[in-house]
Amino acid sequence: EQYCTPVDITAGLFEIFEFQENAISGKKVGDFVVEHACIVSCINFDPKEIVAFDIDSDALELARGNIEHYELEEDIKIVQTDLIDLFLKEKENNESENSDSDQKED
Repeated sequence: EQYCTPVDITAGLFEIFEFQENAISGKKVGDFVVEHACIVSCINFDPKEIVAFDIDSDALELARGNIEHYELEEDIKIVQTDLIDLFLKEKENNESENSDSDQKED
């Protein structure tokens, strides 16, 4: 079950991340469960890129509606994917690259 963090709390967290850790400005930011698009709160901190990920097409449609409501279509990219599969593929690619470089050294 998913619970949405209220926008005021999310905005407060982004303030902490940016002002104490310099973690947003110029960085890539990802929202991994996008249904309510709370990630729009970080737009004020000038991230390099914002990507909203989810596997659920209904959640993505709701997020898309929120993004359109705030006229942020140019600022937030929406990607439908299974992040676990994405991470596993990346891990396999890295392992394959490491194996290839080990063989070249022999």
